[in-house]
Order: sequence, then C-alpha cells, then structure tokens
Amino acid sequence: MLDQDTNSITVSATMAIAAEIGQLTPLLKTAYESLKRQHDLLQQRGIKLPNMSIASMESVLDLLAKFDRVLKDEQREVTQLRSLAENAAAISRSLVLDNVLRDAMDGVISLSGAERGCIILVDPETKELDFRVLRDTDTIHNRTEHNPGEAIPAEKTAKFSRSVIRQVVESGEALLTSNANDDMRLSGMQSVIALDLRSVLCAPLRIKERILGVVYVDNRLKFGVFGEREKTLVAAFANQVAAAISNARLFDELQRTLADITRVKDLTDNVFNSIGSGVVTVDQEGKILRANRAAATLLNAADPQALTGRPLEAVVGAMRDALVEVVQSVRDTNEVQTVESEVTLGERRRAVLQAKISPLKGTEDGAPQGIAMVLDDLTEQRDRNETLRILRYYLPTAMLENITQIAGLGFGGERREVTCLYVDTFPLAHLPKGVRPQELMQTINIYLSLASDCIHDAGGVIDKYMGTEIMALFNSQLNPQPNHAAAAVDAALRIREHFDVLYKSLDIAPHRYHIGINTGVATLGNVGSHNRRDFTAIGSSINVAKRLEENAEDGQIIISEQTRAHLLANPVPSRTKLRLESRPPVQAKGIAQPVNIYEVFSE
Repeated sequence: MLDQDTNSITVSATMAIAAEIGQLTPLLKTAYESLKRQHDLLQQRGIKLPNMSIASMESVLDLLAKFDRVLKDEQREVTQLRSLAENAAAISRSLVLDNVLRDAMDGVISLSGAERGCIILVDPETKELDFRVLRDTDTIHNRTEHNPGEAIPAEKTAKFSRSVIRQVVESGEALLTSNANDDMRLSGMQSVIALDLRSVLCAPLRIKERILGVVYVDNRLKFGVFGEREKTLVAAFANQVAAAISNARLFDELQRTLADITRVKDLTDNVFNSIGSGVVTVDQEGKILRANRAAATLLNAADPQALTGRPLEAVVGAMRDALVEVVQSVRDTNEVQTVESEVTLGERRRAVLQAKISPLKGTEDGAPQGIAMVLDDLTEQRDRNETLRILRYYLPTAMLENITQIAGLGFGGERREVTCLYVDTFPLAHLPKGVRPQELMQTINIYLSLASDCIHDAGGVIDKYMGTEIMALFNSQLNPQPNHAAAAVDAALRIREHFDVLYKSLDIAPHRYHIGINTGVATLGNVGSHNRRDFTAIGSSINVAKRLEENAEDGQIIISEQTRAHLLANPVPSRTKLRLESRPPVQAKGIAQPVNIYEVFSE
C-alpha cells in the first residue's frame, strides 16, 4: 500500500511539474520574442545588447523543451507500466483460458498502441499454429476451447506473417522491426514481402524453457510505431500471459480430473448401492466405515449414513454373538469365513441371514485394515427349497428342476414332436365292491406310485393324474429325448414287470392295467390363469394315445404305427429284444382314418 501511495505521489508531482512547464513555456517564448524585437530595434539605432541575453533565453527554452519531453516520456512510461501492472493483475485473476487470452490481447494492444494483433498457441504435439484471438481495426475474433468449430476465418489469419511467428517460436526471442521490408533479418520471408508490413512486434509466450505460443502486433501503414520500450513491455507482459495460460490449463486439467473422479465416485456409489447383497466395511476398531442401502435394510437402519461410525456389534442384533467370534477368527487367520443366523427383520418378519466376512487389506503393504462383511437374506431361498422338497412328493423331478423354463413358456405354447403314454393302473371294473373309500384310496395310490416310479425311471414327465389313470410325456421341453418313443415303451414294460411282482405279492389275478402310446406333434405349454397354471400338452396326437388306452384290453400295451416307426429308428439300448404284433386298426374318436396299432411284448 505504501509503494502504491508513493507511486501515486510521484506521478502527481510529475504531472504538476509538467503542468507548470506547460504554463511557463509560453511566457518565456513571449519574453524571448519581445527581447529579440527590442534587440533588433536597438541594433537599428546603433545600440547593442549583450548577445548572452538572447543566448541564455534560447538555452532556457531549449532546456525546458527537453525537460518537457523527458517528463512526457516518463509519463508515458509510467502509464504503460501501470497498464502493464493492471493487465497482468487482470489476467492473473482468471483461471479460464479463453478469458485469459481475450484479456491478454486487449492488454497487448493497449500497451503497444498497435493497429492490430493476435495470440497464437502452438500445439505441443503437432506444432501447428492455433490462432486463438485476433484484433484488428474493425473486428474481434475469439476462438474458444468449447467451440473449436468456430475457427477464426482463414482470410483473417492469412494477413499475419507466419514466417515471423515461426522464427519467434523457434528462437524463443522477441522480434522488433520498424520497417519489415528493409530489415535484413526478415529478407527472403515471402509473407513479409507479400503483406508489405511496416512495424512488427512479436514476443514468445514462454513458461520456463517451453514456448506456448506468441503474441503478435503490427502496423501495416506506419514506420517506427514500436520501440525498445514497447518491446520490453510486451515481452514482460508475454511472460505474465504465459504463466496465466499455464495456470488456466492446469486448472482446466484439474477440473477435468475432478469431474472424472466425481463421475467415478458417483458410478461407484451407484454400483455399491445397487448391489442386492448388504455390504458393510468395518475398521480395526470395529466401527462401520461404509454401508450400502441393502445393508441398512437388513440391519433395520433408516439409511446407510445411520450406520456409519457405529460399532458393528451394536447394529447386528441377534447375530451379535455369532459374528463376534467369527470376526475375531477372520482377524486372527486372515481367511474368509461364513456364518448364518435366524433373526427378526422389521415388523417381526423371520429371516435367515448369511454373513460372509473377509479381511479388508491395505492397498500398499497388504496389512489388515479391518473387515468387509457381505450380508444375504437367505429366507426366500430356504423357503423355496422347503417348498420344492414338499412338491417333490407331488411333481416329477424334471418338472421341479426346470420350473423356471416352464414359467418362461407363458401361455403361448410350443409345437414339438412328443410321445404320449396313457396308463389306467387299476380300471374301475376291477375295484372290489363294498370297500371303504379310505381303503380304496390307499389301494389306488399303491398302483399310481409304482407306475409313476417306472415312468420317472424311463425319463418321462407325468402330466397329470386322472383318478386311476396317468398321462405321461416324453420329449417335452422338460425332458428332451431323441429316442422318446422307445423310452415310452420302456416305461410301459417297466410297469408291466413291476405290476407282475405286485400281483404275486398280493396273490391276485395279473394284468389289469391298460396302456396306450402314440407319437406325433403336439402343442406344449402352460394353461390356466396368472394365479394358477398347469403345464400340459394338447393336440390330436395326445387324443389318439388316450383312445388307444381306452381300446386296450387288460394287460395290453398298444402303440400306434407312428410310435412303432420311431421306436425302430431310435431304440433304447437296454430294450433290444421286443416283439411287436399287429392288431386290428382302431377308429379313434375325432380321427378320420383308422389307426394301425401293435401290441408290445418283451422277450
């Protein structure tokens, strides 16, 4: 502040002296003219005045004129220095490259008094000249970083000597010429000759040993516009500009880096919070460092922030005792361990939580920094497994294992070749009279259970139970089989063999079952509603299998011509000895042509 006040006082004193000289000079000139007239008049009358009077007056006037020029030069220099300081301060305040270049160009024009000028940056990789700012008598051009497509018109940049610019870039030294056409340093430069330049001043934008570009000003009409003072001022200002450019670029790079870091952090946070499992990291003191939304839900917290900084033991509830031991073991052994516990979540909902504990290691030396815990709610999985365990008593294994595939079929269905088997395990005509319903149900279940096992063993899928009958499918989406006809016949023969054993154990007459098998294309899919659905097959080929079973006699296994053809082409290796005997064709309901049939025997 003191220096600034001193400079202001000095400038004011200089201006006051200049004003006094300006007032004194006309008075002295008037006195000089009057004295000279008196000298001439007295000389005509033969009276002489001392010559030193006139000479002294002339000397005084000359000294005043020189002193006035010195004061004006000093005033101009002070003004330029002040302008230099103000412009340097202005550009140093901005960290936006486009603003720095714009303000710097205005400052250079103001300092040098040039007709026009431009700032050119040099691409550090390609070394190409990049005209960023241009000023002339009638236009202003600023090419910004964010709008690189809005380049300065080529006809404008072509009016500046690239030869001079290249020389300053390569030499790293400022160049000043009062008459470019007569300057030997510039001889042979075609751009100087073509542009007919007069006064030119070009200074490098230098930061340490690196040239960022140049600042260029000229005057195409006047000679000697720039002097050494302007060269010194512009060169000094160019150094300030180079520092401001470097700072702006560094700031821009930092901004981009921060933006990248922010994007990565946001992405990491989104991924972290999108993980279905609860994730909790804990420091060496047992306090929670970070948790995601799933962890907050599983631990009955309002949000992840509510868990941060709290001791892990204080938030895990019923899992506390089990976790304390496991966490200590992980810290001691540095190995991953898992623990499960049944807890109560919100509104007293029972849940089974699994916690997987891993050591949290440092990034540099790998030293333990705490633990990471992954929480999973296994309740639904355990309930589903229990449900499937119960359903295995009612549904075939293949259907359970492919339940997801069944659901994916929707209600549209899929047409495919299948073999359908119908078996009446205990025809109603053979039911004993007077048997109580409970005993009758027990008897029927014995036959159904035995037949079901045979079908499953042959790779079939039971579609439905209908009283004493079973409908089974081979080569559905659930049990694809290239030899599905042979597999169905194999299932029928297994039923015969197991029933024979059952009949002997019960000491009853054998061969009460009826079996019909047909092969053909059917539509397989889900039927029912959105709340209750069933997987089944429909089509004429399914109807034919049912008609064959109805036309079969006790103990007969009847197959169609289509099943026979497929069976012979794709046999079951374990069933190589079969005997097929032709039987009279059957006129199936809904089928125009009679169906050729065969009875199956094993040898």
